[in-house]
Amino acid sequence: AFWPGAGPQSIPCCCSARSLGLFPAMAQSAAAALQAMPRRAWLVTQASIRRAPCSLQIAASSNSRLSTLSRGSCRGVHRHARAHLCGLSVSRRAFATETDAPTTDATFRYRRLNWVTSCGESYDYEYLVAQQPAGGATARNARSAIEEELPRPVSGWSIVLLPSVSLICSGKEEMRPLAAMLSQRGHRCYILEWPGWTADSQVNFSLVRCKVEELYAEYVDFWCQLLQQIAEAEVAETAKADGSSAAALARPRLCIVGASQSSIYALRALQALRAWKGGADAARSAAAVAHFESMVMVAPSWRTKRSGLFSLLPPPRVSRWFGLTLHSETRMARWVQSFHFGAMRFRAHFVHRGANDGGRLKAVASWLFQRPRPFVQTDAAVLGGLLDPAGTSEGTGELSTGAVADEVAQAASALKHGVLVIAPQGGSRQSPAQELTAALRSRAGGCKGVECNTVESDSPLPHEVSISNVYFLVEQWLGRKRDS
Repeated sequence: AFWPGAGPQSIPCCCSARSLGLFPAMAQSAAAALQAMPRRAWLVTQASIRRAPCSLQIAASSNSRLSTLSRGSCRGVHRHARAHLCGLSVSRRAFATETDAPTTDATFRYRRLNWVTSCGESYDYEYLVAQQPAGGATARNARSAIEEELPRPVSGWSIVLLPSVSLICSGKEEMRPLAAMLSQRGHRCYILEWPGWTADSQVNFSLVRCKVEELYAEYVDFWCQLLQQIAEAEVAETAKADGSSAAALARPRLCIVGASQSSIYALRALQALRAWKGGADAARSAAAVAHFESMVMVAPSWRTKRSGLFSLLPPPRVSRWFGLTLHSETRMARWVQSFHFGAMRFRAHFVHRGANDGGRLKAVASWLFQRPRPFVQTDAAVLGGLLDPAGTSEGTGELSTGAVADEVAQAASALKHGVLVIAPQGGSRQSPAQELTAALRSRAGGCKGVECNTVESDSPLPHEVSISNVYFLVEQWLGRKRDS
């Protein structure tokens, strides 16, 4: 952190956002120190001006990638800091934090679940819960809202959001805007993400011992565990409520919103929980899956177009070679790494090129693209198509559009309120989601419990660029089911 009175030569180049929020005077001294720096490039993070008073944030977090700014850019930081801090009483705001701003929006809380791999290793898996504070509009500030105990969702729905997985994916950040809008309608939102693609390196490297041929089965088992634990937590929370209250009488109602491949994996996970046989565990699984009443499939996808070596050689073999090369330190490996992590590869796999909000999405994706992870089980597996849902529940064969339509129809008959399929309407080529909706609509007599809808978007992930459109479709779907 920058301390008042410190010289520019003794000041670190990475500032703590929390310390600058706590001490506004430090921010002013930091800007002055940046102004006094010599004429050469210094490593500082991009300045962001938050709406909360006295919250000049030089670094978004301790894990932020550093970018090189010239002395002129530092002058810009100084000008923003001076304008932002002008007219504020330092004595009154001396110990203010960035959470002191009044809010009526949803608060995001981190929680943990226990995940046991197929090797028997146990890990603390971290996920997000988004919900409005208990006081709603009367909550004093965000800090008091976070400290409050979460009530049961007003709408009665708890929504489990599963982001997509790809080479350039945003993890939890992909679903955060949609969760914020849904939670403002009285829903509770759980935001999960794929192991190997999180910001937690320990959870990511838990897959390093997994064979690439077994990734599909490992991920299905992972989603089974998480969905079951969330359902059991919802039931336990309802049981702890006062017996005379409406919350105790209300039955937990869970809806899954899955994007891209996650929607197919969620279907398979629910199917596996229903088919579980064997004593008390089977009874627990059946009781948990009974609380999942609805599902929303956002732009479902189940196949990856392979290119280069991945289209010429067996995917498991080339995935092992490519992933180990990304971890290597040889001269050829450095050349492969420079190409893989370069701008050309990023542009080729970034799906939001030309979007209105492309700048924000690109910044988030480029930062998360640098997260530590086992490249054999992540990057190489994705490029080789090893994370594509297999053709059968046993993990063999190729998956066709008709087979997916059969699975969706079967899941809709098992879910109390059916399945909603949302397909992006745009682009020059027909997407897998459009093929699926066409196959479902062409069935004789239709599919009971299945509703197909489209959203105007050229992106294969419309919930990131057309957030409001997807939100309205999901809210309309849940509203009809809530009334029924």
